[in-house]
Amino acid sequence: MLSSVEQCALRRLAIFVGSFDLLSAQAVAVDETLNLAVVFESLTQLVAKSLFVADMTGPTLQYRLLYTLRAYALEKLGTRDEYTNARRRHIEISCAVRAAPMRERAGPDWLSVLSRRMHDLRSALRGCFLPGSAVPIGTRFALSSVWFDIVLAAEYGGAHSGMPTRLWLRCAYFCITRRRV
Repeated sequence: MLSSVEQCALRRLAIFVGSFDLLSAQAVAVDETLNLAVVFESLTQLVAKSLFVADMTGPTLQYRLLYTLRAYALEKLGTRDEYTNARRRHIEISCAVRAAPMRERAGPDWLSVLSRRMHDLRSALRGCFLPGSAVPIGTRFALSSVWFDIVLAAEYGGAHSGMPTRLWLRCAYFCITRRRV
């Protein structure tokens, strides 16, 4: 049996498609009702109850929600007012992960973390361009680095927006260079 706090943390963390670390979990789940310590304790309890898998093989401890449990928790999240805030925080933390300095990206640890987060980053990018999403966050996220973002923007930029990818990239470039994003 899960406490109401654990249920809330489970719902909010279902926004992650792939693996994530503790800082990402806290960035998505913390708000006025859940603080950092509560999220940490809830995640620890959810791992102990085998709802999350803790992967200690990489450079940082990564958590992952089992697929069927994620689908259930995401469905529950969608029936509550928490979904929009969780999605926004997920996109924001994804922007922050990808906005790390280039010198950090050059090392093998960064590539390992990036490869583990690929599905999750794609999900965040898709979420940017869903109806009702904030386009400025989407354009900032899509252009937060050169090599990686061009590939993902080409893959998802026009799929949900009805606009060709090249036009999205031009609009995003204009907004960023004019500091409107």
